[in-house]
Amino acid sequence: MPLDSILKGLAREAVRSTVRGTFREHKNYADYEKEIAAKMASDDANRSAKERGLTVDEAEDLIEESRDSAVTDAQKRTNQEQHKKVLLLLVVLIVYAVLVGPEP
Repeated sequence: MPLDSILKGLAREAVRSTVRGTFREHKNYADYEKEIAAKMASDDANRSAKERGLTVDEAEDLIEESRDSAVTDAQKRTNQEQHKKVLLLLVVLIVYAVLVGPEP
């Protein structure tokens, strides 16, 4: 019996560690994606400001607006992906509960 409980504890901890690692990786990737989107938006806005001959203040405003917009869009995409994954997880858990439910 003690070996069985030890193995269950180890398995439970392995699953928790894997799930935490997966969420951490996803968060890091989402942060990286937002950073890249902001950088690309800044570069595009900077190029556009130079082409239009805007003043420094106008160019800064344009760049800041572009960065904020890109970060917001990237965050929306990330949230949508997370909602899809949570929904899928819930469906899998419900199916599992129905299929492996308590037997009389």
